[in-house]
Amino acid sequence: MENKRITRGVNWRGWTYAALFAMTMVSIAEVAIAEKKAETKFEWKKTDTSLALLNNGSVVWEHHHDKATGKPHMKVCLTDGTELTRPWPKPEGYKGYDHTWHKAMWWSWKFINGTNFWEHNHESTVPVKVDAAAADDYSGRIVLDISYKLPRQETILKEKRLVAISTPGADGRYSIDWTATFTAGKKDVTLNKNWYGGMAIRMAKRTSKWTFRDSEGREGQKGCSRKCSKWVDFSGDLEGDKKAGLAIFVHRDNPRQPPPWCVIQGMPYFNPVFTGAEDYTLPAGKSLTLRYRILVHSGIMTRKQVESEWKTFCDSADGSKVKPTPAPAPAKPGRLAFISSGKEQYSFDTGVLRGTLRQGGRSRGLSAMTHIPSKTRLDGGAGVFGHYRVFTTNKRYGPAAWGWASTSKLTSDGAVEVHWPKAKDRPFEMTAVYRWSGPDTLDLTTTVKAAADLSKFESFIASYFTKSLPASSIYVEGSPKSGGKASFQTTEKSAGHWQMFPRNKDVVSVIKDGRWKQLPHPVDWAIRDNLAAPLGIRRGKGGAPTAILMAPAEDCYALSTPYAGEGHRSLYLSLFGRDVKAGKTATARCRLVIIKSPTEPQIVELYKKYAAKLSDAAKGAATGK
Repeated sequence: MENKRITRGVNWRGWTYAALFAMTMVSIAEVAIAEKKAETKFEWKKTDTSLALLNNGSVVWEHHHDKATGKPHMKVCLTDGTELTRPWPKPEGYKGYDHTWHKAMWWSWKFINGTNFWEHNHESTVPVKVDAAAADDYSGRIVLDISYKLPRQETILKEKRLVAISTPGADGRYSIDWTATFTAGKKDVTLNKNWYGGMAIRMAKRTSKWTFRDSEGREGQKGCSRKCSKWVDFSGDLEGDKKAGLAIFVHRDNPRQPPPWCVIQGMPYFNPVFTGAEDYTLPAGKSLTLRYRILVHSGIMTRKQVESEWKTFCDSADGSKVKPTPAPAPAKPGRLAFISSGKEQYSFDTGVLRGTLRQGGRSRGLSAMTHIPSKTRLDGGAGVFGHYRVFTTNKRYGPAAWGWASTSKLTSDGAVEVHWPKAKDRPFEMTAVYRWSGPDTLDLTTTVKAAADLSKFESFIASYFTKSLPASSIYVEGSPKSGGKASFQTTEKSAGHWQMFPRNKDVVSVIKDGRWKQLPHPVDWAIRDNLAAPLGIRRGKGGAPTAILMAPAEDCYALSTPYAGEGHRSLYLSLFGRDVKAGKTATARCRLVIIKSPTEPQIVELYKKYAAKLSDAAKGAATGK
């Protein structure tokens, strides 16, 4: 009996194990089937009016360019098909569908020459030519010619647009690069001031509890709307345990940087507003190029991660090929002159320095600048020796001078003359002349002609360098620490984020007269020691050269810089700082020298020779000699 029971028990256990094994195999099979189903399987879907990337039959993104509906737009989703943008047109049964002209992700100016192009007027923004390409690596590229016109009237504005979508990564991340070049027709075109319009995204209802964050550390609609920032990220929870987000990056080379934003939590909706602060007039036949990147990401990214992605975008080449800038014609090595290398673009090769002035015909100083002996790239961010901000007492003229329309010409002696005309919001004209005086030395002369009284006029010259030149030092008056001798003072972080060194105490009132409180990006300068002379350096490391900026004391009232190691890696000259009466002109000079491993006494000696040369020239002019 006992053996029988044992046998029966064993049989029972055997059946149990067999059943469990079978159930396990079924579970494993089910998981395998589910995993197989979840595997990425991309494919293209292309029609005459759309291009879409699908994953297992679900849309990842879809670009619509139907001429009949106008205003091309994109549907944006996660790679699993979760829709992030609000569907357009209104789906059957969709409730609460306001602002029916909000087309997922799209571009629309609000007012052009005072006419509303925003709402239901699709016939005024029409894709007249479309080239949609689907690549084998599942990246996409759509090039469009778009016409802005009113019915039965001539086109007033043309746009060449590139939308380039990257291959989705293993983590589901992908980017959409949006480059648009707008060209005015036969007449000037004014893009009118408004607090929304341009690159816009209307998000899906499922994102209504997400959080807006901007590049300046602000959050929410109250923190981000109508504030200027380089990027805004919108992210949060989705169904289940998923988290995701979408960020819009504005390229640092766009005019009017950084822009204000329209951010509306309740919709949700956000867009960087190019014309948020003031009108922008595009002269007849002239062009304006704007670059953006939309980053779709799974999970929540830290602010540092988003900032890093923004920098990567800004450092990337413009792959648009929509309206390529001609490659600079090589200048003859060793020539102390600029040569024309494109429309209002100039190259140089002095034997020591090589690069471009007015890249793409835009006045942002020196770019693609290389120190030939050390093979060091010098320019970073917005270029070197460029005219940035312009002030009078408690007033700033627009976000930046490099966004103003300007013309240029090559002079007979190889210099370049740049001219900014007077405008409605600028009661002055400004001229700058760039001239080589040595293979490592560039002189810049800036002249302002006032059409009205200018109180404490200032031209703020900006130079942005690469990581090879990480820290600034400024030449200041003697102190007990230096034994009463003038010396170069470093810019430690403990002294403040943004540090300004005035000519003397008398000019501090100019610095603090309200000009630096103006939006966008007001700056609270930490006032440091008085200058011994307007002389500052950014010392190279790892074999890189040193950049030296200098100006005569009467032409420059302050030097400024961020703390050592700060990401801008910049050095600034505050020129003029004096009244200019209506009808009068004023001139300020400065010099850039790039030299390998100079000692501080050598740098000071260079400055003394420069100041003496200017003094002798002034005396000669006064005596007629």
